[in-house]
Amino acid sequence: VDQEKFYGYTSGGGTQISSAFELSKDIIENRYPLDEWNIYMFYLSDGENWGQDNVKCAEYLSTLQRWCNVIGITEVKPTARWAEFGRHIENRLTDGTLDPATVITTLVKTHDDILTQLKNLLLVGNGQWLEV
Repeated sequence: VDQEKFYGYTSGGGTQISSAFELSKDIIENRYPLDEWNIYMFYLSDGENWGQDNVKCAEYLSTLQRWCNVIGITEVKPTARWAEFGRHIENRLTDGTLDPATVITTLVKTHDDILTQLKNLLLVGNGQWLEV
């Protein structure tokens, strides 16, 4: 999306986030031999997801974390009552399903947070939401 839509969009419709992770898995498997590539994957979202798809996302991330140097997950202005994805990932980091040294989470509340949080995705490996 362009900058205007990125910063101006609020909410509507819905997302099946696992489709992005499924596609990433397929692309990595078919195009990027792990012995030849360092893989960094970044996902930015408003945190909205359909029902039980969060479970499917965690399953894909469990596989992808073995292949990637970093998986950065950023929520942009999540709406608390709909944004369940970030909380689900945080729970998987806490229970050990996901590795906090590889799966890094951040939160963007304002335009000024973006560069800071992108840097944090590459510098911090503690698996905690980083609030600016």
